[in-house]
Amino acid sequence: MKIIETNFSWAQPLSPRKKTDKIVLHHAAAVSASVTDVHRWHLERQWAGIGYHFYVRKDGAVYRGRPELMIGAHTRGCNSASLGICFEGNFETEKMPEVQRAAGEALLAELELRFGKLPLFLHKQLTATLCPGKNFPDFSEKAKENPKPEAAAEAPDKWAAEACEWAVGVGLVAGDGSGNYAWRTAVTKQELAVLFSKFHSIEK
Repeated sequence: MKIIETNFSWAQPLSPRKKTDKIVLHHAAAVSASVTDVHRWHLERQWAGIGYHFYVRKDGAVYRGRPELMIGAHTRGCNSASLGICFEGNFETEKMPEVQRAAGEALLAELELRFGKLPLFLHKQLTATLCPGKNFPDFSEKAKENPKPEAAAEAPDKWAAEACEWAVGVGLVAGDGSGNYAWRTAVTKQELAVLFSKFHSIEK
C-alpha cells in the first residue's frame, strides 16, 4: 500500500523502540485536521513532533508520522513497545467514512507482515480517555480477514539490522512507502552523494 512520506523535522532526538507488542488506535478529536496540523499541535506541547506513527485521513490517504521503529508519544505508559495509528475525525460525534476504514484495514494488514500479529487496543482501553470515540469502528475482526500482500518487505541481514534501523530512524534511508527499503540494491554514486550529504547535516 502507499504510505505518504512526510519527512518532518524533530524538535528532540528520537529513540529506537526495542520491541513492539501492540498497536494502539486513536482519533484526532478534530473533524478536519491534516498530518501537518497534528505535528504542529504536538510541537506546541513541547514534544519532539507528531506522536503517532501513522495518520489516516478521511479520503483514505495514509501518512507516515514518526518513523515506525522509533518510540512514539501517543499512549502514556505504552509508548516504548507500541505503534500508534491516528485517524482524522472526531468519532464521538461522527462516523468513519468507508474509504478511511478500508485504508486503516490495509495499513493493519501491512503492519502484520512486518511485525507479526499484534493485539489491537483502543486508546481508552489503556488510559482514562474517550479516544477514539464511541463511534470508532471495530477493526479487530476485519484485520484478520484482510488478505496479505503477495510478498513481504525485504528485511536486512542480521549483521546489518541494527545499523539499518538507525539509518531509517535518522532519515538517512527512505523506503518506497510500503515498508520496503531495498537493502540489497546496489547504490549509485549520485545516491551515495545524497547519503553523505544527509549524514553531514546530521553530524552538524
